Amino acid sequence: MLANDVFRMQPIHVPIRRKLVLGAENKLYAHQTTGKRIPLWRLFGTNPLVREIGPYVAYEFGESLS
Repeated sequence: MLANDVFRMQPIHVPIRRKLVLGAENKLYAHQTTGKRIPLWRLFGTNPLVREIGPYVAYEFGESLS
């Protein structure tokens, strides 16, 4: 069943090569070279878990489909 396959999936990592900024209301944005912001929170949601992995900051979003 497809629901069981999705439930067993491992975390998906999405590397982004832009400066990331956690703005107001915990909404994540990526900055373009033109100075505009790309609203990543529309894809991933809000309120990420913020932690450091080595010298990098990681924004983790988790959703359960079960």
